[in-house]
Amino acid sequence: MDVFMIGNGFDLHYCLPTTYTCFLRTVESICKRLAKGETITTVAQVFGDPALYKSDGAMKRCYDTYGTDYDAELDPDQISKLFGRAEQNLWFTYLLRSFDAGKGWIDFEREIGQVIEILSSALETQFTDNKTVYIYTDIEDKRTIHILSLFPFFFDDGPVDGLDGDREAYFYTINPKYLTEIPFGSGVRHINRTEVAKKLYK
Repeated sequence: MDVFMIGNGFDLHYCLPTTYTCFLRTVESICKRLAKGETITTVAQVFGDPALYKSDGAMKRCYDTYGTDYDAELDPDQISKLFGRAEQNLWFTYLLRSFDAGKGWIDFEREIGQVIEILSSALETQFTDNKTVYIYTDIEDKRTIHILSLFPFFFDDGPVDGLDGDREAYFYTINPKYLTEIPFGSGVRHINRTEVAKKLYK
């Protein structure tokens, strides 16, 4: 009986492009090539792109090691469909823009966790004005503003400058799709956290 022991780092030791960084750069590369009208029909075409080598040495090491074996065929129609969806995916857009090229890495779990934490905190600062529901954030809170700008589905309008007491803030009008009337018939609307969570999950 043969026993294979695979530990953390096994994939990288054998020059496999399996990091989150490799994933982001590969998807970004394919999206750009499809936008130029290129047709991708093999795995070799994906990882044989010289532009990837310039941005990620792991890609070059992988292709140098296994390039001759990258002859698996790909369905161009499926590739176009899949990566068209990637470009429209809010999480992919956010992670790509949050990628620290200087450090050369990104922690998906930490980034997603921060988005959820910030959105959850924003939901707690909601208030109503003539039955319109807003959330607001301090103008100097650049991190929250950045995240809110990358998840525009949540808002009907904003940001709008305003004051909350002595505090200068940005105000965002919540999309009615994510509101619910509580109690029913009262005309008082609240953020429907279930609908927000479903959208983020999707």
